[in-house]
Amino acid sequence: MLMNITRGDLIIAVPFMDDPFFKKTAVLLADYTETGSLGFIMNRITNLKLADLLEDIHFDSPVFYGGPVGNESVYYMHNLGDKVPGSAGILPGLFWGGEFETLKLLLNTGLVSENSVRFFAGYAGWEPGQLEAEFEANSWIVDHASSHQLLTIPSGDEFWRKRMKRNKDYALWSNFTDTPHLN
Repeated sequence: MLMNITRGDLIIAVPFMDDPFFKKTAVLLADYTETGSLGFIMNRITNLKLADLLEDIHFDSPVFYGGPVGNESVYYMHNLGDKVPGSAGILPGLFWGGEFETLKLLLNTGLVSENSVRFFAGYAGWEPGQLEAEFEANSWIVDHASSHQLLTIPSGDEFWRKRMKRNKDYALWSNFTDTPHLN
């Protein structure tokens, strides 16, 4: 059963989520249907650069950790629209996927800026009903961001903290330590 969330929503892990893959994350839902959901963790960066992973790429963009599924592949979202045929719309002005050879040409010829495309190792995926169950267990809250904001989200916990502070139910908890039981 689909909930009142949709493709393009930013879902934010609540402060008490213990899952190490999603603790203090902001996940953009790139697809949300009755057959399942797919998203990308927006605020976790890896030590990798795109050129480290793909030898015929001359674009020194960082690679973000998109989620625990499909880590052997690189995924991408962008604001290039029709310049990358086959892209799927997420929000107005924001797309994911598309013909990689076309994107590679744009990257290698300098026709794309770093703020126009974001690369991910892996993605977050949910089976039908799984994400809804996590919402019912109060593991996530829904937030929204513009296409431009989504391509420029900084890595780390600070973005997550700012989003938590916007929600009155979690604002105080946004500054809690990861290990309160040790205090």
